[in-house]
Amino acid sequence: MPQSRRVSVVSAFPSIPQFFCGASVLVLMFLNVLPALGATQISPPPHVNDTTAIAQAVVVDSMSALFLIQEGDEFAEKEFDNQRALARYLDALTVEPNSDEIFWRISRAYVDIAEHLPSVTENDRTYQLATYERAMEYANKAIGADPGSSMGYARRAVATSRIAMFSGVWESSELINRVREDAQRAIELDPRNSLAHFMLGRTHERTSERPWMFRVVLGLAWADLEEAAVHYEEAIRLRPDFISYRISCARAYFELGEYEKAKAHLSVIPSLLKLDEDDDRFKQEAKDLVERIREEEE
Repeated sequence: MPQSRRVSVVSAFPSIPQFFCGASVLVLMFLNVLPALGATQISPPPHVNDTTAIAQAVVVDSMSALFLIQEGDEFAEKEFDNQRALARYLDALTVEPNSDEIFWRISRAYVDIAEHLPSVTENDRTYQLATYERAMEYANKAIGADPGSSMGYARRAVATSRIAMFSGVWESSELINRVREDAQRAIELDPRNSLAHFMLGRTHERTSERPWMFRVVLGLAWADLEEAAVHYEEAIRLRPDFISYRISCARAYFELGEYEKAKAHLSVIPSLLKLDEDDDRFKQEAKDLVERIREEEE
């Protein structure tokens, strides 16, 4: 049976001012409070047909979804409360059940949760892998909902890269190639997707750490540390305030022996605000890298 088509304010108007969202919440509160006060619900005038009423209801629902997404983003990006962010996104999904914008955010939340799970015992690792697989599931849903979703592909690249850590040599090489392909596809769809550039850079960097002959056998000979630096630089150009981009780029330059370029990025990091829950660790790693460069230069 074909699905009914719904107009999505979330996807069609991603930058709707917040006051509209607040207004929609007030409308919903007003509609809910009236019956509780014993007021009579007002029927629409005769000239308002069913199509108009349905369209108005869809707009209210979509604005409600937008409000839930904004709340989720606040938890994810400001308070670093990934569980509450996930809960808001799942609530939004009940309103907009086929939104790629919600799907990729759910994928992000699952990755953020999994990254901070314990991984000491076998049961720990099994649960962590299952959480990354949930992230993969929702990234796939984002792409299914919108094959042109750049963030859907970028988030799938992230989830796949995490799953690859749990895989054997041959399976992981196949997954690494998929990460590269998804990152490249995300960039094709949106060249300004900083996460996609970062993931492509990191894939080149991490893969190039393996011996060249080993990579040739596994079909990973394409990895290039200089190419990693190119994509890291582009990610930084698009989002200069993100610490993880700069520390990754500095590491690549350190391995290339280009210490001045590494120090240029490291010098900026202390002044950057915390935008990721791991930024304190990244700042400490930046200090450690500064010391290593100093030792190399002596």
